Amino acid sequence: MTYRSDLDALTARQVSLQAELDRKQRELAEVSGMLAEVRRVEQAESYFEGAPEELRRRRLHLVAGALAVTLVSGTALGAVNSVVEDSRRTATEVVDRALAKLEAGRTAHERAQRLRAEVEALQALHLIPVVAPNAGIRLAERSRRAPAWLLGSGVPVRGSLWQPPTPESLARKDQR
Repeated sequence: MTYRSDLDALTARQVSLQAELDRKQRELAEVSGMLAEVRRVEQAESYFEGAPEELRRRRLHLVAGALAVTLVSGTALGAVNSVVEDSRRTATEVVDRALAKLEAGRTAHERAQRLRAEVEALQALHLIPVVAPNAGIRLAERSRRAPAWLLGSGVPVRGSLWQPPTPESLARKDQR
């Protein structure tokens, strides 16, 4: 019966080892749980110790981003404003040039009218020859010479350029 007692002994040994294994596994689970809990506590403590620094870094990133957006938008607005100013300046220059052309045209028209009136006056006084409108290019047409006593003493001789009397010429005339 030693065989039987060896079998009983081995079974008893297996049961005791199984019980010991269960106990060790429970201890391992308890220690693993405690270790995990301690690690979570340490992680939480380190998080809360570094939280102000992390918050400060986040705020710094937020402020840096806001400054970058402000800088980019300010630069873009400045560029757009510069283009608008250039176009306003260009439009103003175009308008000024157009007004100058209109003024020059008006001045030239007024000068032409004055010249036409002076030529008509000189033709009426028979100081320059009168060209017939349907005579074509024929310019040399003799006109009747007006007597000098009708025109006055200040009228120049035919063929000379007539210029209005100056104060010096009037003073010389008064001295004679």
